[in-house]
Amino acid sequence: TMIYTATDADGTQLGVSLQIVISSTALKVNDDAAPEKPGTPTVTRTTFGKPTNPALDVTWTAPASGATPTGYEAQYRKKAADGEDPAQWTAYSGTLGATTTSLNLPDLEAGATYEVQVRALNDDERGPWSDTGSGRANRAPTATSAAFNGGTFPVGSIANYPETGLGALGVMFADADGDGLTYIASAEHPALLGISFSGTAGSANFRVTLRNQGSSKVTYGARDRYGGQVTRTVTFGITAKTTRSIAENSAAGTAVGSPVTGTPYNSVALSYTLKGKAKDSGKFVINSASGQISVAQGATLDYETDDDHRETETRDGQVTKFYRGEVHYTVDGHAAVISVSINVTDVAAGKPGTPTVTRTTFSKPTSPALDVTWTAPTSGATPTGYEAQYRKEAAEGEDPAEWTTYSGTLGATATSLTLSDLEAGATYQVQVRALHNAERGPWSDTGSGRANRPPAGNGIGYPTATLAYDVTWTYQNRLSAQFVDADGDTLTYSVTAADQRLASAWADGDLLKIETKNAGVSSLTYRAHDPYGGVSDDGNHAFTITANETRTLPENSPGETMVGDRVQGNPHNGETLTYTLTGELATSGHFYIKQRGRIRVKRGAVLDYETKSSYTGKVEYTVGGLATAINVTINLTDVEAGKPGTPTLARRQFSEPTNPALDVTWTAAAANGLTITGYEAQYRKKAAEGEEAADWTAYSGTLGATATSLTLSNLEAGATYEVQVRALTSLEGEGPWSDSGTGRANRPPTASGKPFNGGTFPVTSIADYYETGPGAVGPLFADADGDALTYAASAANPGLLGVTTSVVNGHSRLRVVLLNPGSSTVTYQALDPYGGAVTRTATLTATASETRSVAENSAAGTTVGDPVTGTPYDDGDPQTNDALTYTLSGAAATSGAFEINSSSGQISVKQGANLDYESESSYAGRVEYTVNGYATAINVTINVTDLEAGQPAAPTVTRTEFSEPTNPALDVTWTAPAANGTTITGYEVQYRKKAAEGEEAADWTAYSGTLGATATSLTLSNLEAGATYEVQVRALTSLEGEGPWSDSGTGRANRPPRSTEASNLQPSYTLLWGGADSVRTLNDKFADDDSDTLTYAASAQYPGVLRVGIEGDNSDKLRIHVLNPATSTVTYGVSDAYGGYASKTIDVSGSAEVLTGSELSRSVAENAAAGTAVGDPVAGTPYDDGDDQTDDALTYTLTGEAATSNAFTIDSATGQISVKQGATIDFETKSSYTGRVNWTVQGQEAFADVTIAV
Repeated sequence: TMIYTATDADGTQLGVSLQIVISSTALKVNDDAAPEKPGTPTVTRTTFGKPTNPALDVTWTAPASGATPTGYEAQYRKKAADGEDPAQWTAYSGTLGATTTSLNLPDLEAGATYEVQVRALNDDERGPWSDTGSGRANRAPTATSAAFNGGTFPVGSIANYPETGLGALGVMFADADGDGLTYIASAEHPALLGISFSGTAGSANFRVTLRNQGSSKVTYGARDRYGGQVTRTVTFGITAKTTRSIAENSAAGTAVGSPVTGTPYNSVALSYTLKGKAKDSGKFVINSASGQISVAQGATLDYETDDDHRETETRDGQVTKFYRGEVHYTVDGHAAVISVSINVTDVAAGKPGTPTVTRTTFSKPTSPALDVTWTAPTSGATPTGYEAQYRKEAAEGEDPAEWTTYSGTLGATATSLTLSDLEAGATYQVQVRALHNAERGPWSDTGSGRANRPPAGNGIGYPTATLAYDVTWTYQNRLSAQFVDADGDTLTYSVTAADQRLASAWADGDLLKIETKNAGVSSLTYRAHDPYGGVSDDGNHAFTITANETRTLPENSPGETMVGDRVQGNPHNGETLTYTLTGELATSGHFYIKQRGRIRVKRGAVLDYETKSSYTGKVEYTVGGLATAINVTINLTDVEAGKPGTPTLARRQFSEPTNPALDVTWTAAAANGLTITGYEAQYRKKAAEGEEAADWTAYSGTLGATATSLTLSNLEAGATYEVQVRALTSLEGEGPWSDSGTGRANRPPTASGKPFNGGTFPVTSIADYYETGPGAVGPLFADADGDALTYAASAANPGLLGVTTSVVNGHSRLRVVLLNPGSSTVTYQALDPYGGAVTRTATLTATASETRSVAENSAAGTTVGDPVTGTPYDDGDPQTNDALTYTLSGAAATSGAFEINSSSGQISVKQGANLDYESESSYAGRVEYTVNGYATAINVTINVTDLEAGQPAAPTVTRTEFSEPTNPALDVTWTAPAANGTTITGYEVQYRKKAAEGEEAADWTAYSGTLGATATSLTLSNLEAGATYEVQVRALTSLEGEGPWSDSGTGRANRPPRSTEASNLQPSYTLLWGGADSVRTLNDKFADDDSDTLTYAASAQYPGVLRVGIEGDNSDKLRIHVLNPATSTVTYGVSDAYGGYASKTIDVSGSAEVLTGSELSRSVAENAAAGTAVGDPVAGTPYDDGDDQTDDALTYTLTGEAATSNAFTIDSATGQISVKQGATIDFETKSSYTGRVNWTVQGQEAFADVTIAV
């Protein structure tokens, strides 16, 4: 024991005793003395996964030489600012073992710079302090001045806080250390609002979506890697207000707009309640599940009738009547309310379409009018009527006129009206509106149209004219050239003559026409009309009508000879005119005029051409009280005999074959005052060039005084004849021969060289003999004169052959239809119009054979196909019966199997007949009958058909789908065949693997399953993957057994997925227990030759050791998470939809080693009391096997020196290591222990090697 004393100046003394214990430990001699200096410490910020006070990690290197350290000491202090005294060093209180080269300084001052020194210890020897290392403690991120505000907004709003880009608020957080930040956010009530991020720190967009009514705080923050964190908080008020509308008079149950709903949270359905005046009114109810408001049962909605619950507001000038209510609901425990206004809308008529305003058409002059049409409203109430108003459109700059109400009645279906007596050329505006009972809808948009502008004269006019009487004159100067029309209308015209006694006038289209009647001076008026009642002013045209006539009379004409045509005026209104002859015509004494204007020679008058050849005068008369006259000149002609006109010779036409003849015509010779008593004619065959002309032959017939034609008969075909005629007179005898007329006698048609053949053909065949067109035989006849020919044809027996002829574009067509079996000739004749004819003949034979079928076992009376009939012949005699009578002969009849209806030709099964395909499959016979006296027959074959089911269509063969791995299978489907009169009782199917090209086909395999009468599908199982199979099916019947096999259907069996080279993953590997998951992409590990869509799956042999799953956007990523440090196989695979599956298996071990490869570490202070926990528990993850009867809890044991030293024990339930009862933990004695924590999960041994540092 040592005692220290101290005495002050006053003599006061204080003593302190110190006991020194000398242990018995042997003294160690260290020749190396104190250790060397360690490397300068490196001081860096400690990283944390959660907000934590700043800490610094300190690391150093052990001394490079000198004594081996048995431990270390460290000291640290906050670095002084320039000019300040350094602070005292603070000794690091932790224990630093011989191999330690790091420590951690926790709970430091943010942003302060710390200095650190370390030194090595060798038992009691302390080495020198290292050089000073320094590092700054972490500075947490801070909020910037960028605005982060809350507020009150409606549901559905989105609050964006973009740091960059459009509408950016700026960066929200800063970090003085320049650290990369991680943004965090949370909502106080996530059911009321949702939060989301996009982008990265510094360019992020934080988004808040308001979901339901209420209030919630939002916290937005940033973290660095070193435990620093800062947050910003705002509050959002969320409002919910909406409006729904419903038309008045809506029926109970009518939905009031869309549902009024909140936004569910965590998929929990919401329940809605309606409150407020909308509920109290009794007019509305809500569906608690959907939020749909509807009209309540018995409720009456009337826009015009208010009640105590309805409110009225004027919004934007419009009166709104509504019921105020609230929709209540609870979301995630929060009561939310949506304010809703239910508007009752007035049901009024809608707005009609803009009126179309067009000019009204009229058939006579009328004041302008406008037709107004519109379309009914496409919305609103059904109109019960309409109102209209109109006004004249104001000129630019003028005030518009007042509207004039249309006074007519416009009913519910009216869509048109007419405005009459309008101002010509004025533009009118029109509006219409619909009425619904007493309610007036809105006025339509304004339609406009201009009232008609009538045509007007252009001042051109017609000049005065002189016109001859008794003529209809057409003026080339058209009426359309006299007028203009401002509307561009198509005009019509009217004309009125001033004096109908002299002339009448009219318009023919736009041509002016005048019919002159009697001589005198007159005029007319003319007008133009448009289609819309417009008419122009009158135009006038003056004209003078002259009347001049000339007559000719032979000299020596006797008394009462008529002097040409009558000289007459034109009566007016049916009056009888009286004529007077004046001038030379009267004073000469040679002429007089009769009551109807006929001038005649007076009796006793001597008219001599050589004495006076012409006389003039007037025929005067009064028409309708108007005196007028016709100027007349009578010229005398000198008389002498005349020469007939040159004869015209033309071939004479005949309606039947006849020898050639020529018709000769001429014009009569002028008698020239003589009396012609007859004519003579002569003719001869014209000589060829160079030959002498033949003598004339006198025509032997008698030709009277008026004859101007004759006929020369029985002439030589094709010869040319000459003819002359002359007149005979009573005084002068024969007149001169006329000039010669010539003409050629007819040349009849001839048969061409084209064949006209017959032949043998089936009944109903048609033999066409066309001169042109498809299948033409060519022209069968020719005509040297080029005459148009007519054709006739006939059959010797028309009951066998039907014959028709036609001419198409000048070419003949003969059609022969073979009607009934037998042979007949056809005569074909061509005729020209002049008696020429030629005939050709051919023989055609018709045959008839019919085949009918009937099923075996058919009952008596069963009809055998269609009737077997001939074609009746109508002989045109209504007294005779043209119907055919049929008899059946041959084996078909003698076998007793069949009979025929004599009237209809219907063959049927005879009573007692037994038709059996296997006994007799065919019967021959004849159906005999007589047509037009000709006995004929049709050969008949009756086939008995075998009864069996039809051939099914080729089956459809497709891969069978499976929900789990299965051997390949194929689904086979087919359509049922025709039963063909039998009963299908089932089906048989056979299949085989399709042979490769060049190989022999395999034998068919019968499908062993039972296929009933209605079966149309089956499945072939356990097939060879990728092989193509052929399948056939046939029907079974009750009577006839198997039907024919179908054609083969084919399909390929499924080819399962296969692994690729990329699937050869490392067969075994180790993952860190508690470390990052292993994530591997699988879509490149497998391929599918059928290009199927693949589904990935994975499983662990021991899911208590490893948790595996498939994830990713395409569900093709394998994630492996270590739950406990043990080993398990992992199987990952892929399947298609058709049972195909492929997989790979790997071994995965979970390791408890930390990333550096060292063991888990725990620490405990020396001298720790029994039961002191040694760090955190070393615990695995229990596995729930789903069996409530088993205990899933883990049991832990501790092995190794940590246990055998009796220093530590472990809680078998929690894995908590603690100081064992009675243990002495002494750093100087032992500074570390190793051990292993063991447990079993799913029968697998799991362990974690642990180092316990003292």
